[in-house]
Amino acid sequence: RAGQSDVGESFVIPAERANGPGDKMAADAAFNAAFATVVSRLPALRSQLLPPGDGDDEVNEAVAGLVLHCIAAGTLRTGKDGFDLLMSTFAWSVPSHRPRLVAALKAALEHLRHLGHVETRWVDKNDTNDKNETRWVDKHAEWAPTLAGRASHRSALPLSHAVAL
Repeated sequence: RAGQSDVGESFVIPAERANGPGDKMAADAAFNAAFATVVSRLPALRSQLLPPGDGDDEVNEAVAGLVLHCIAAGTLRTGKDGFDLLMSTFAWSVPSHRPRLVAALKAALEHLRHLGHVETRWVDKNDTNDKNETRWVDKHAEWAPTLAGRASHRSALPLSHAVAL
């Protein structure tokens, strides 16, 4: 595609929207539309996770939904998991978005806790020594979904709709 790379290949097979095998005008129009797509510049990429603007004072529903889904799936339990999640987003690739993402994660966790969708559990952290003996080391906090959080997650609805139900 134009502006993306000087090397590489693409194959485009335009859909024929002709009214029959003799409709040359429709076939030519489909070809021209396909060619125009191939040589056009791609639109600028933009994160769907962070809307444009400040937004630091409001809960971002997209982030809250992502956080709830990850907590319910068990992939987001600790602060490190939260940081790993943020680093895996397209929005993280824009350095100026990073403080907003961190603030959005904190606001989402607080919002989900306030809704009763997420709770903090203290979990024993065990360690195994070289003799394969497990010993208790310490306790650490983990986020976990409540029953309401699991229900919202399983509904696959936007968070505000799931809460309303």
